[in-house]
Amino acid sequence: MSTSTIEKKMQELSTAEGHVMPKLAGGTKGRAIDVISNLYPAHFKKHLAFFLYAVDIIAEFDRADGESKRKEITKRTKDDFLEQERKKVATMVFMKICEKKELPGACAYDRASLLISLQKLTKADEGEWIIVLEKDSSPLFKENSIQEANRLIVTIKKAADTYQVTSDDLMRQKLEQLQALMNVVAIATSQNVFKRYNDFVVYKSGVFLMDPAALSLPELPCGSDEKYIGQGFSKGVDIVGAHGKENTMAMILDAKKTAFHYDLQLLSEKMKMMSIENHIVLLNRQLKRLRAIVHYPGSFKKGDRERSVQIDGFGCPVRETVLDINGRKIKLADFVLQKYNTKLKDLSLPCVITKSGTFSPETLLIAPNQRVRVDQMQKAVQEAIIKASASKPSDRKAEITKLRGTIIAPKEMGVEVDAAPMKAPARILGSPSIGTGQGEVRPRNGTWLVKRFVRGAACEKWTLAFIRSQGDRVDLRKAADAIVRKATELGMYLGHPMLVEEQANRRDVDSQTAELVRKAKLAGSQFIMMVTYSRIENHDALKKAELEYDIVTQQLKSETAGVLHMKAATLSNVLKKTNEKLGGVNLTVNSKDLPRWLLARDTLVCGMTIDQPRPQMKDEIENKAQPDRPAIIAWGSNAVKGGGNGETEAVHFSGGYSYAYPRESKIVPAQETTKKDVIRRIVESFKACRGLLPATVLLIRRINEGDSKMVLAEVDEWKEIFSSMGVSPKMVVVTANLNHASRVFNPNMDVRARAMEQNLEAGLAVDSVITSPTQNEFLLQAHVPRQGTARPTKYNILYCDEGLKISMDSIECAMFALCHTHGVCDMTTALPTPLKISEECCKRALNLFHHAAGKRWVIEDLNKDLAVQQNTPLDMLRTNA
Repeated sequence: MSTSTIEKKMQELSTAEGHVMPKLAGGTKGRAIDVISNLYPAHFKKHLAFFLYAVDIIAEFDRADGESKRKEITKRTKDDFLEQERKKVATMVFMKICEKKELPGACAYDRASLLISLQKLTKADEGEWIIVLEKDSSPLFKENSIQEANRLIVTIKKAADTYQVTSDDLMRQKLEQLQALMNVVAIATSQNVFKRYNDFVVYKSGVFLMDPAALSLPELPCGSDEKYIGQGFSKGVDIVGAHGKENTMAMILDAKKTAFHYDLQLLSEKMKMMSIENHIVLLNRQLKRLRAIVHYPGSFKKGDRERSVQIDGFGCPVRETVLDINGRKIKLADFVLQKYNTKLKDLSLPCVITKSGTFSPETLLIAPNQRVRVDQMQKAVQEAIIKASASKPSDRKAEITKLRGTIIAPKEMGVEVDAAPMKAPARILGSPSIGTGQGEVRPRNGTWLVKRFVRGAACEKWTLAFIRSQGDRVDLRKAADAIVRKATELGMYLGHPMLVEEQANRRDVDSQTAELVRKAKLAGSQFIMMVTYSRIENHDALKKAELEYDIVTQQLKSETAGVLHMKAATLSNVLKKTNEKLGGVNLTVNSKDLPRWLLARDTLVCGMTIDQPRPQMKDEIENKAQPDRPAIIAWGSNAVKGGGNGETEAVHFSGGYSYAYPRESKIVPAQETTKKDVIRRIVESFKACRGLLPATVLLIRRINEGDSKMVLAEVDEWKEIFSSMGVSPKMVVVTANLNHASRVFNPNMDVRARAMEQNLEAGLAVDSVITSPTQNEFLLQAHVPRQGTARPTKYNILYCDEGLKISMDSIECAMFALCHTHGVCDMTTALPTPLKISEECCKRALNLFHHAAGKRWVIEDLNKDLAVQQNTPLDMLRTNA
């Protein structure tokens, strides 16, 4: 676990300390069972002192003029080296100092700026202790990144006084000491993998094996020839325990897979293998911010140091690229030939733009050990990662056990981690009853069957369109008849559609799609279902046209549409989406275990997700530089157009989103302003649907580690909006986090069984022993995946106004009930429906931005052109069902 991650974790603890929300008693409802976790208790020797020191490492290069140039190995203000280069050299420096016995006693180092010692370093306590390593013949100075350096200068000084701790501080509940002890455990248990830099690649909390076969892990297909799947584990540290009992420091270990770029591959070759070599938008989306090494084959000699650059974008073709060299204009290809004796072969490729200059893709190599960011993965790679990560519980548990062997805490550091994981008491909550048009049904392990909707939507005029490829055949008449018949059976009314069939225009299928939608709208259609061949990618164009012409759309692949008349279950699933899109109600829930206020007419239930882009650098903020992409504020709430105001609507949800500038941006409007506009819109939509303002608000907020303080600040923003509207509802705020590593397993699972049978039952709740001892935290596994191991959602009851009666039981049951209301499938979801909808809205917003936004954009235009406007035909509908 990285220092920054631990700081975020401590922010969670400080939130609990600074907020008056009392610790609730653990839940009691449900059938009691025991589970095994992936948390391993960490222990300290008693009365052991740890002294923490700040470390700074500089590489110094002597110049011919007698001056020297310095580069930062431990990054402070400049980015002089690739991350993995920097970390490796820092580790080698630490090992070299230990070898020279410069450091007395046992020490551990985080490969950056923190050194932990069991003895006081007197020289560092008195000021700055400087150790100079002059260039020698050791492997350290043969590293490519510093082989031209003449010396390395290491500065060690005492960290803040609050970072001097003892093992006894674990029980004292002081945040600074707890943070320091978490750092001690995280760093001490990482020493083995840090020092084995030829065997492991470490990214913050992720550790990946160079050779998975060494642990008998199989090679996994990636879905792309220019990427591979890296295997390893995520490692974290947390403070857990039962309320009122001693705190336990625990190491969390989970198997992890992710995609990596192949090392030292020519960028030009990679672009062609991805089939995007002339597609600027996709190049910027999938390769921007990748690190590359400048390489000119014609002038390269063994031992030469090659500099690295970051790809900031792609420009015009190389043949059109002209450089200005000291006032002299010269074509890029001519410059490379004259200066570096390298002849470029493909001048049609776009040039690569970096802060260091402009390059041909033929002169750049992909720098080693670079992960593929999630937003840059092609669909095939995402699918491969999902498949590779879907280890059934017995396999995942076995993987974790194997990987646990690589975590070796040096005994001399006084830290020991148990070999066996922690066990915890848990409960299986009772499922709510599902209300349907055929009466109530009782879910069985998170699944059920809806044969008739609670309220079917009606649509007289609609269009069934087909963009076909050569040889692709679908009988539209037969498909339309099947759809209309099944809709009637489910309680909907669909008139017979207008049928449109066209041959795909491969050169401009986006314009063809938009034109079909426009014609359907002019013909009076209120809904269009578009059938498309699977290899035709026009979904984003269809959704852009949906916004432009204010008409609900749904896409089907031709492989699905062609069998609708033969597959009743498939057709039923298609129409579940259709009914929700058009404002119908597929199902509702009820349970005596739910808080009475949840299903009340005047209760607003809202899920919210705020997706932030990468943080901007200081100079970007000061210069008001345009961010890579906007932030997205998305929501799902129980306000659906035409829904009425009965209990049926309490768990019936629509969604929406707005684009915003990043949190730290100084461009107007500020994100806080946009967020307040969103909150006002949510409340106004509720009033428009229910005829009254809310008396109670349940806000379910998707977060990552460390976001709790920010969410508490949002409570004031909600209350400010309510006050301006003359009401003061009671609020409950629950955060939900899926980006954590905690897992729970059935101790009695049959290793021969399928994944669904090995996973724990839907409704599993854990709120003690392996959760926070001070916060109202609980794990809830609401779903049972068909493949892989379920990841429980981590919830925290962060805020509750006085006068509103809640308990751990009532909130756990409410979250579980809301995981039954997604409607488009007859099974529970991992997240409550309003939060799930907000996540789906985030994805829609991001896809539309990448599809339609230009290089220069402003928030006002994005929200006008790429988002549903308030009080329009699509407003308060779940168009992305």
